[in-house]
Amino acid sequence: MKGGISRFGKGWMAAAVLALAAPLSAGANVIYDTDFSQINEWAFSGNNTTSVTAAPDGDGTAARFVLNRNDPVSFRSELVHISGMVPNNVRNASPGQEYWYGFKVWLDKFDRDTEDDILFQFHGAADAGCPSQRAPNLNLSIRNDSWIVTSVGDSRRCISRDDRPWQSWVQRKLGTYETGRWTHFVMRIKWSHQTDGILEIWKDGEKVLSQRTRTMFNDRKGPNMKIGIYKPSWSSRRTNTNQRSLYYGDLRVALGSNQFEAVSTMNGPTGGTPAAPQGLAVDVAPPAEVSPAPAQPVGEAEPEGDNCVRCEIVQDRSSLSILR
Repeated sequence: MKGGISRFGKGWMAAAVLALAAPLSAGANVIYDTDFSQINEWAFSGNNTTSVTAAPDGDGTAARFVLNRNDPVSFRSELVHISGMVPNNVRNASPGQEYWYGFKVWLDKFDRDTEDDILFQFHGAADAGCPSQRAPNLNLSIRNDSWIVTSVGDSRRCISRDDRPWQSWVQRKLGTYETGRWTHFVMRIKWSHQTDGILEIWKDGEKVLSQRTRTMFNDRKGPNMKIGIYKPSWSSRRTNTNQRSLYYGDLRVALGSNQFEAVSTMNGPTGGTPAAPQGLAVDVAPPAEVSPAPAQPVGEAEPEGDNCVRCEIVQDRSSLSILR
């Protein structure tokens, strides 16, 4: 099915079971740790061209993603965890729990484009009988020359994209992207449909976002992760680029407090492992008057949604805050 998910060929089950049985090296609270020396616990979403290869800096292995405008699925080359092949609390985050995610991305062929490239995202798992067409709860994307993060959440039950605006919506630039090097991310997320949710992000060891906000929809299960390249505009039109390629290096997931060092991937050529940042408590800005928000971006459900980036503003029906 176009744009759908497919599993790997013969032998993937045994290989994935063996991979899951391997000891985790990053710490006692780490529940998932991969160096992409194999990708058997993942399923293709879109094209089936993702491969294991030598890391571009020659240090270890990596998963290489390529998307061409003329591919059979012109807009998606991603991986998603196979249910039952990783721990349940990795496949779907546990609501109310504090998660730490660490990963590194190497942008290869990535010319500047005015249209979004979504490289990392979390999708909500709608309850049975509820609409599934909703925006991703979190996506990390590139537009023009910038990294951008978007997060949405809502406490209402069984909602769809027709129920927008979401109660909480965060969208912020995280700095300029660079090709030909590893970019390291650490995310601290408490998955919650209430305002006690936490979203903190570090890029290359520097904290670039800290916000208390709703981070998921009001579902029984938490969101699931997708990685790779998703370019919504290519589903319907051309842009000024025709190819995207990148590598994913290490990916780690941990539970609990103060797990920055356990998941950080900053131990390669770009610099030594930094000390865990101080002041991990969430910074909450005081309420401030802001101009009314434009229509919220719709995310993956409607690829041609509003491209506006309100970089410094958080919209929340219970409070309006300006990010520091």
